[in-house]
Amino acid sequence: MLLVVALLLTLAPPTEALALDARGGVRIRKDLQERVNTARQRHGLRPLVISWGVLDEARGHSRTMQRRQGIFHDQALRHELPPSTVAWGENVGRTTASDAAQRLHYLLMRSPGHRANILGRDYNHMVVGIAKGGRYTYATQRFFDRR
Repeated sequence: MLLVVALLLTLAPPTEALALDARGGVRIRKDLQERVNTARQRHGLRPLVISWGVLDEARGHSRTMQRRQGIFHDQALRHELPPSTVAWGENVGRTTASDAAQRLHYLLMRSPGHRANILGRDYNHMVVGIAKGGRYTYATQRFFDRR
């Protein structure tokens, strides 16, 4: 009997451990968006409008990072934004924290380039895409100015 159990365990496909933030991607996305707009308001800036039309592209980039198990910028970003876009920026990250939005926002605000995107005066829209896989929560924040 032990031999059968051992054989079944070796033949069974490995399962991924869940990301440590137990919330779904939608809740994490909303939390991260709220944190961005709260930070902007604290610095006397207008909140950014959520641009739902490009959500799938941002979420797709987060999924690509999750599949490749790394973080990197999207080389096709410019072509995934509305044609009227005149300025854009992107923040990407991943975390194993139990509160992914809090940790990602904390880290991004402490990086001068990422902070500049969050507090950018050149932007009036944003979108956040989330993907969860393995122990990580992946995020893609996109900021842009639509005229």
